Amino acid sequence: MAITPTDPSLNERGPDEFQRRVIDAPERSIRVLAPAGSGKTETLVRRVRKRVADGVDPRRILVLTFDTNANGAFIAKMGALGLRQRPDTRTLNAFGLWVLRQFFPEERHNVGQPSFLPVDPTLGRLVEMTERRALTEIFGILKSHLFDPRDTDRASKAALQKFVRTHYQRLVPETYFARFGFENAAPFARAVSGEFRRYESFLADRGVIDFDDQKLRAFRQLQAQPEALAGVRARYDEVIVDEFQDINRLDVELIRLVAEKATLVVTGDDDQAIYEFRWASPDFLIDPVKTLGRVFASYELGVNYRCPELILDHAMHLIGHNRHRVAKAPTSGAAWVGTVERIEQGDRLAEAKAILGRIQRLRQEQPGGAFRDIGILYRRNAQHFAIQVALATTGIPYTVRREFDLRIIWDQALRLLDLSTTVRRNDPADVPDYRIAVANFSRFRYITDSARSSIHRAAASDPPGPLHWDVVVAAVEAAAGHARAVEFQTAMRRLSSAATIDMELDIIERDFLGIADSREHAEESPLSLLHDILSRKRSNRLESIERLRSFVAKTAASQASGDAVDLCTCHGAKGRQWRTVVLPSCNEGVFPDPQGSSTTRDLEAERRLFYVAMTRAAEHLVIGHVPASGERKPSRFLYEAGFLTAPKPAATSVPAGAIPRTRPAPKSSANSRTAVTARANPRRS
Repeated sequence: MAITPTDPSLNERGPDEFQRRVIDAPERSIRVLAPAGSGKTETLVRRVRKRVADGVDPRRILVLTFDTNANGAFIAKMGALGLRQRPDTRTLNAFGLWVLRQFFPEERHNVGQPSFLPVDPTLGRLVEMTERRALTEIFGILKSHLFDPRDTDRASKAALQKFVRTHYQRLVPETYFARFGFENAAPFARAVSGEFRRYESFLADRGVIDFDDQKLRAFRQLQAQPEALAGVRARYDEVIVDEFQDINRLDVELIRLVAEKATLVVTGDDDQAIYEFRWASPDFLIDPVKTLGRVFASYELGVNYRCPELILDHAMHLIGHNRHRVAKAPTSGAAWVGTVERIEQGDRLAEAKAILGRIQRLRQEQPGGAFRDIGILYRRNAQHFAIQVALATTGIPYTVRREFDLRIIWDQALRLLDLSTTVRRNDPADVPDYRIAVANFSRFRYITDSARSSIHRAAASDPPGPLHWDVVVAAVEAAAGHARAVEFQTAMRRLSSAATIDMELDIIERDFLGIADSREHAEESPLSLLHDILSRKRSNRLESIERLRSFVAKTAASQASGDAVDLCTCHGAKGRQWRTVVLPSCNEGVFPDPQGSSTTRDLEAERRLFYVAMTRAAEHLVIGHVPASGERKPSRFLYEAGFLTAPKPAATSVPAGAIPRTRPAPKSSANSRTAVTARANPRRS
């Protein structure tokens, strides 16, 4: 029977020597490097407990976490360790909001994110081509770089526009940049500057601040009012900041301001810095002296209690190829060696079937094993469609983000086909219900919430009268304008007059679900399986729809339950772990993502993401990739990690100043599967 990994806990064995040093560290400025699975949270909780035991009032200790998940984990660990006297534990945003409410009651305190649409046509095109949130995300980036929309002086406007011009390609989505290019940078910057100020007026009219305002306004007020700043500083003797590699420039400046007089403990792992696309930076943790202007004592948690030795060795061999990092050499504290398996298939459909077979075998090989012990992690969302098909058609339960759940998408497509049937029937006694069309029409994503609500109300009138379609169209025109009304009418006309059901599905996918046509692979279409089902048997339209209905009904067995396989992106897997981790489609052109690996720094970010995905595995790691001998190639990361052996290059001289790698490649990785799960692996310290 395989050994079941447990959560790395200090409860039974107590802290190891590395953790003890952090718990007892006396310095005023402390950096804790905490690789994956090293017991960071519990170590910090034990430090807090010791400080309280030494006489520090727990209310004078401030713990700042990156997000609510980390905050919840810290609070839960305090409960597990019986810490009754607890420190002030908040997310960075919640702390900023607390500062506003406590010290600056004149500020707006209600947090909201109402839908904002630009009036400038330059930014209107951005919203049309992407999503409404793309623009407010740019505003959030500006605030994270300390730009305040309330600053209206010429110098502030010029600095903001220069920032947008300089970072234009990084700020806009790839599709937008590909269409408009660099020549659009200057007008785009001017448009952003104007809409940024209009956005502030928009929020003020509604009496709210947005997510990033919580920190920005707190920081600006503390900067401007020394007495309030002194009051905040006087409350805390120690400030602990978790996940320091994930914070942005605004976070850094707020922490610097608040913690200037206190002991400061920053924790994290630069090798797990995966949010540079959100403008976080591993540099803050790599060089805290430069970041915060104070000298730090550095500690490292040196034992990984999650990953078995085999998986950890591969992971460290991979991340060792990054040059911009703090060198580390964690050892495995797991009592099992672990397994690594490679699945070689030429396409995603075949790979998905092989992964499905592996999941079924795991259930047989592991008595007491559960589906929830398995995580399937992918670089991009479209990669999991083939896997969802394999799971859904077999009835294996799984969970995935709602907007990418094929079972929901298939149901929506079926309901749109039913609407099309009713419209085609043209029976006065059977008036179509257009709510499903209104709810899914892709162009309605770019109108205000109030406009969408008014259209929904018109579509949902009860009972619908003979002029129901006219009422809906009139509501669309009144709420969203003539152009939107024409687009909606055109889409419905095309849907209800399409010559074949395959054409109807194409219209549903493009016009209603709003899925781009520029897919690299056919299986990336969420409706590809429905097309496939139709092609298996020739039948009339209504018979085909009933076949699809029967198929969708059968997939209900895979609906999420208490025990389900997890499907999520590698980014979404941060902070989580599974007994078995499956990494599909580890191929060049997929991982590293070609859109995010154009520079050395970008490539290192992709390598860190692959490292994070690997180190979620507590027992088994399964990697899917194409054969090395084919036209498509496995990811370079598989060679760097030692999973594959690259052909020996011609002999070359070692460049002057080259740093030899001290960690050898794992020798056992040449096998397609290495399965040793029960051998003891005493902790090395």
